[in-house]
This record gives sequence, C-alpha cells and structure tokens, in this order.
Amino acid sequence: MKPERLRDYLERLNRKELEELSEQALRDRNTTAKNKDVLIDRLMDNAPKVAKTLGGTTRWWEQPSTHIYGIISVIGTVIALVAFFLQSDATPELSSIDPLRKQEILDLVERVRSSQPPVLTEPMVGRVQVDSVPPVTTSGFELLEHRVICDLRLFKPVPSVDRDKMLSPVVQHIWQRIKKVDDSKSYFLAAHTSGIDVFCSSPTHTLTVHASNERLPVAEQYTVKPRMLEFDVSAKPTGSEFTIEATKTFWNAFNNQDQSWVGINVGLPTRSISYLIVFPNDKPFTSFKHFVDDEHQNRMVLPDEHYVFEDPEKRWIWWNIIDPKPHHSYNIDWEW
Repeated sequence: MKPERLRDYLERLNRKELEELSEQALRDRNTTAKNKDVLIDRLMDNAPKVAKTLGGTTRWWEQPSTHIYGIISVIGTVIALVAFFLQSDATPELSSIDPLRKQEILDLVERVRSSQPPVLTEPMVGRVQVDSVPPVTTSGFELLEHRVICDLRLFKPVPSVDRDKMLSPVVQHIWQRIKKVDDSKSYFLAAHTSGIDVFCSSPTHTLTVHASNERLPVAEQYTVKPRMLEFDVSAKPTGSEFTIEATKTFWNAFNNQDQSWVGINVGLPTRSISYLIVFPNDKPFTSFKHFVDDEHQNRMVLPDEHYVFEDPEKRWIWWNIIDPKPHHSYNIDWEW
C-alpha cells in the first residue's frame, strides 16, 4: 500500500474509527501477505466520507486545541500499528493459515499419531489419599506458555455394566513454561475425572498426587473425582524460568451423556494456550463448537474461528486461545 494512500485514508477517519483500526491491526497483524492489501482495501472502501457539519457533530481534529496531544498520540499509534500490520510475517490467523505455520501443526499431529499413547495403568508412587482435595493455588508463579494435547485415539464407549473395568484410556499431555517469582516450594495443577480414575506422571519433576474419593457435581448427569498434582520446585531459584510437564491417563472418561467435551481452567494470566485434540481413526468428530465460561459460570459462545484449525477428515482439532482470561474456562464441545 502506497504511503500517500495510507495517509489519505487516515485523514478520513474519526477518533472511534482510528481506535477500531488500531485494535483490528493488533488482531489481524498475523494475516498472510496475500490478504494484507485486501483487508486495507476493504477498510478504505468502507471508510466514511463525512464533511464538516454546522451546528452538529464535527470531526474530532476540528475540536478545541486541548485535544491536540491526544490527536497526535492516536495518529502516531495508528500509523505505527498499520506499518507493523503491513510488514508483519508472524503467525497468521488460521482461517487463512500461513503454510509454514500449518506445517508446524501438521508435524505436531504427525508426531502424536506416529506413536502409541503413553498409557498409565496404575497409580504412581507419589500418590496420597486424602479426605478432600484443597483448591489449587497459583500464587508465586507466572505462566509464560501453555500447551495441551488430548489424545482420544484409544477411547471407546464402555457399557455401564463394565464401568468398573479399565477399558477406555484417554491420555492428556500438559506442557507449561513458568517463572518462579517467590520462594514457593510447590507448583500445583488440578485434574478431574468422571471415570474410574486418572493416573498421573511427570518426566520433569518429583510429583505428588493428592487423590480423594469425594464426588463433585459437574452436571445433572454425572460427577467427577478431584485430584491435585503437586510438583516439587523447591530446587528452582526465585526468578528462574523452567518447564513443567505432566501426563494424565483418564480411564473410562467421556462415557457419560453429554460429556463429549474438554476444557481448560485458566488460573494464571498467560498470552496464549494451544490445545490439540486427536480423535480415533474409526471415530472422527462430525462437528464442534468452542466457548468460554466466566468466573460466574456464564457461558459465552466464541464465534471467532480465526484461531481454530480442524482436520478436513475430522480426526483432530487445534485451538490457539489468544489472551485467555484468568478464572475462565475454555471448552471445546464436539459431536461424534
């Protein structure tokens, strides 16, 4: 886009439109090069051509000079954002996914599908039985990156008469990059299951699993057993960054009515969360929707598909959650 064309466009915008453009530039800065000029062309075509009116609303740059610093600030910000937007080669939105980014996702899926799920068939050594699992605390840490893989390839429906037999494993792998900001000795994660049990392990830290037989209601149809994972990080100095990994095997989960969904509760602020769900070859999903529950359990459907990428053959879903909000639960609900 030529500089004079951009300047002409900016001069035709009011304050609200400039702010909207800056926000859109931030959201869409990852758009592929192919679509950058298309988007700007569309914005220009829709730009209002409003002349100054007498006795009515005037353009914001015609207001008293007390606004001059705000004007300069907004114009400077928008020019910088648009320049960044036009030049950025970062990760694109997934509705027009960049080939390199797409290949990264495909490679991840291939790595998962090329090996058998690491199924745990018994509790690990560091399991402690408790009457009640306390709430997970997240103080003392910053969450820098968060990735989740939910591997459903070995899932199968289990008849109600066989629910006490370990027949259907679902494996979840969690990878987090965290920063320790105080002298906390432990880092905690939660796990819940509607099945027989969930067995956990960690290749990175000494892990203690606090298990309880109590049942917590999730919906009218079923309840879940709570678990708390405690990672020993006492050897990590304050201010250090390190990786936490955990593998969970859920036995006979996803076998209750209306339970074809997975979710992630956000405890610590983070910039993004990536979530990969891999389905059985002989049992692909047919459709899905993604939504978020806020801290008051108010559910909001997320219409923006830009960061959701699904396999054309319905064998997996990849979701990049941008700017997830603390104390919110992000979920994907699918139909088999």
